[in-house]
Amino acid sequence: MTSYSTRALAARQPASYPSAEEPSTIDRVRVVAELPQALQPAFAGMFRYFNPVQSEAFSLAFSSDSNLVVAAPTGSGKTGVMELAILRLVARQIDRQGQLRVRRGAFKAVYLAPTRALVQERVRDWQERLGSRLGLSVSELTGDTDTADLAALADTDIICSTPEKFDAVTRKHKNQGGMRFFGEISLVCIDEVHLLNEARGSTLEAGVVSRIKMVSRFREMQELPIASVRFVAVSATIPNVHDIAQWLHVPANGLLVFGEEMRPVKLVTHVRGYAQTGNDFMFERRLNDYLPGIVAEFSKGKPTLIFCSSRKGTVDTAQRMLGDSARAGQSGRFDRALVEACFLDRSILVLCTTSTLALGVNLPAHLVVLKGTRRYSSGAGEAAGYVEYDKSTCLQMVGRAGRPQFDTEGVAVIMTTKNLVQRYRNLLTGEELLESALRAEFAEYLNAEIVLRTVVDVFSAVAWLRSTYLYIRMKRNPAAYGMPVNLPSEAAFDEAAERRPVQSTLTQLAQHGLIGLEQCGTITARVPGQLMAHYYIKLRTMIGLITAPTHASLPDLIMLLARSQEFANVILRRGEKKALNAMNHALERVRFFVPSATRPQKPKERIQTAAEKIFILVNEALSDKPSDTLDFSMRQEVDRILKIGARIAVCMSKLYTHKRLLAATSNALLLQKCLKQRLWDNTRFECRQVPGIGKLLSERLHAAGLSPLRQLAAADPRRIEATTQRHFPFGNQVVQQLCRMMPPPIELKLTLLGQRPGGLVEVEVTLTRTTLQLTSDAADAPGGGGGGARSDAQLIAGTLHDDQLLVHEVLVLEQFPSPLMLRIQAALPPPGQASLSVVATVAPASCQRRSSRPIGTEGRKAAPKRSRATLLWESSASRPANSWSHQRLARQRHAGRF
Repeated sequence: MTSYSTRALAARQPASYPSAEEPSTIDRVRVVAELPQALQPAFAGMFRYFNPVQSEAFSLAFSSDSNLVVAAPTGSGKTGVMELAILRLVARQIDRQGQLRVRRGAFKAVYLAPTRALVQERVRDWQERLGSRLGLSVSELTGDTDTADLAALADTDIICSTPEKFDAVTRKHKNQGGMRFFGEISLVCIDEVHLLNEARGSTLEAGVVSRIKMVSRFREMQELPIASVRFVAVSATIPNVHDIAQWLHVPANGLLVFGEEMRPVKLVTHVRGYAQTGNDFMFERRLNDYLPGIVAEFSKGKPTLIFCSSRKGTVDTAQRMLGDSARAGQSGRFDRALVEACFLDRSILVLCTTSTLALGVNLPAHLVVLKGTRRYSSGAGEAAGYVEYDKSTCLQMVGRAGRPQFDTEGVAVIMTTKNLVQRYRNLLTGEELLESALRAEFAEYLNAEIVLRTVVDVFSAVAWLRSTYLYIRMKRNPAAYGMPVNLPSEAAFDEAAERRPVQSTLTQLAQHGLIGLEQCGTITARVPGQLMAHYYIKLRTMIGLITAPTHASLPDLIMLLARSQEFANVILRRGEKKALNAMNHALERVRFFVPSATRPQKPKERIQTAAEKIFILVNEALSDKPSDTLDFSMRQEVDRILKIGARIAVCMSKLYTHKRLLAATSNALLLQKCLKQRLWDNTRFECRQVPGIGKLLSERLHAAGLSPLRQLAAADPRRIEATTQRHFPFGNQVVQQLCRMMPPPIELKLTLLGQRPGGLVEVEVTLTRTTLQLTSDAADAPGGGGGGARSDAQLIAGTLHDDQLLVHEVLVLEQFPSPLMLRIQAALPPPGQASLSVVATVAPASCQRRSSRPIGTEGRKAAPKRSRATLLWESSASRPANSWSHQRLARQRHAGRF
């Protein structure tokens, strides 16, 4: 074990930043009464005097419109600086009589924070102080915001969001008004701007700030507030904060840097390094062995907070620290308010909690311990898997050390691996340079701007690059970003930047059909690029999807998924190989095995790559009886693969529809639904999709012949309760759920209309909706009935011999005009080649049923023709030229091609 201990140092602004000045000595403390009387209620009941940081920033934040960057320790009052900037905006609406006349949405402030917890805490606080007291509208912007919510943003004064949510809304809802509110953006407040060099920092940099900068330059925006948008950013102390100031166009006096002397309580920090174990889960558990000694050494019998990465880890740590008392405490209902009160009055001296408690909760302690520095990420907007805490979260936790009015100093101990000791030393002393994370995702974000039309040619692409923090750091440290060094002028640097990151990336995007790049420099977005931006697909993944083989089978698509760049951090561990090999050979359970290179009909003897591991885990997760022997890491990986894989599968289906590929479209739709429902389409346990029916109940229903959803929906509720051994009204609830979730039965048929000139055959596709009949007991029983559902589905039809998709219709099965008749013309294959087979299927978006399986589910019997139809045209000498028939497709080989 190694140890590092230091007192936090005061951060100084580097002398190399010529346009900035050291913050002047504070002349006096500013008081709330200096604000216009109409704005003073915002701070009523909180304080009368602004603290030193807020007082120093008062004139710049409230009495000017210039951009501002404040670097100061956690807990030094930086939020108050942003509030002063917001009140500066609100003050424009004070009339001559001193009355505040708020015109909703006339001037918008956008608040950005790295975590949802911090955003929600700001929303709650500002809705009370700025909403109830000043009449402002404060809203949280979510990535799931629908069109109605976007319309409501027109009357919102303060929009609070994470960078990921802001980026998602503008990308996914552009055509529904996702960027309509941009024109009214007057102020952008960035909390914890040092997030920039984290994995998620590229979203803040390119998906928010640079996008706003680009839109503010549009000619049509010059009469709107965004044309003079103001940026106010706050940060922890970092050595190159001057780069942030340059990026945000902060004037010489707009950069304020404060050291640890601004903390109300002095902070002493220690970084302890420990040897790594086989995996992150075991490493975190091992740290429990060292915790008692840490607490005994540094707590001095005073309150201690131990931050853990997960709820389970928190419980395990509490049990280890407190023994049986912790276990007894779990038997009753947890009262968070009571525990916090006991901790504040020292009835509880050690409190174990998750890292989310550090955000927005005033619960300080003398000693703060970070038990490990890694957490599990599900991959929402950031790298999936075990990742290091982002810097803002780490500093928030450390900032809880030291209790004003009780302590003269606080102590923070970070427990991490030996190789990361220096990293956290630099973080705590403010010595870590803030770099840009955009380089790794440059192609993805440039493509997104092309899709949004903020970049329309090579000139605007270069302008976009110049708007990024990446450009600032490329100039400061060119070698680290792959740029030539010692260029003679800024013009020469810009020329190199245009040639290397911009032009080379545009060429790559154009080569794969993601964008159109004309010789004159004009850039246009193409459908594959639009899908890539909308679904957040990595470039390498999108290239793989575009190059999918003709007649792509379900195993083909699963392997494409397994090779996605989104799973680049999934590794094949030595201790997993035995279990994975066993799964691959479990032919009675696995649907698609990884084949041997020399004998494709046999499973591969030894799994050798991470992609093969992912392929097996997908099969394992969707099987009727998934293994319960997977270790913790693999179970977490399965969850992540299914979640991210479903998003990639949606992109697959839309891409292959655009390319008019029959097999790939059908199989992508199937894969999308299987990943969403976590079941194969040929499952014996359809009923597992019903809320409240898990593994045990589904097995009981299957044994009674009630697993198929149609049989279950038609069953007597009392029989359902007897079979599942559940009490009334469980059976009624099951039937009610089925009424809501099941699409109506449909009939699909193909009719030959005749041969047409040019070697074409005309076929009519007819889709007819029938009515689902429930038992009278189910309909009349309390809680039974239901209905009113919306079952989205897609009708596809095409020809097998050339893999052509001829029909693609998006339907609502309860609402389409029945019967729906469509006519298609199919080209006959050349004489002497394969017969013409026209196939059609309806693929519901949800509710997995064996009877509604789409085309091309290899190695399985075809579905009844009510949801799938096949028409075979035989032009050989053995059959008359005009003969045709409905038939089921023959059983296919494991490879699964049409």
